[in-house]
Amino acid sequence: MDARIEHFAQDVIERFGYLVAEFGFTGPDVDHDELVGYTRGPWQVWLGLDVRNKTVDANIRFCEGDVDVHAPLGEVVKAAGLGGAQRAPTSAQTRAGMAASLTKQATALRDVAPLLGGRSGYELLTKAIGGEAQR
Repeated sequence: MDARIEHFAQDVIERFGYLVAEFGFTGPDVDHDELVGYTRGPWQVWLGLDVRNKTVDANIRFCEGDVDVHAPLGEVVKAAGLGGAQRAPTSAQTRAGMAASLTKQATALRDVAPLLGGRSGYELLTKAIGGEAQR
């Protein structure tokens, strides 16, 4: 078995557990082999391993009623003015590379997480995808 798949969920849980302890998210949701998620109200954070493309991607999602908006973490970091998308690299060529990307993504998300809430968090997410917040 590919070491990235074998260790993906545990690597995510080790690095992103602070979402539960510090920011009130529930999770992790590990019902899928290559996907781990955390939820707080309408906010979700999903980390996915794409073995074929050799990437590990962190996405932030806001889902409430008819509104469903999601963006890659790197774009949210950039939209928040917290640095470039390179703060959340996605390379997962090897297990070590995957672990390094997850570590950097966890650090970037720790800076973004306090901004996720209410109208301003939603506006940040829509800005990250180049859209406008629905009124």
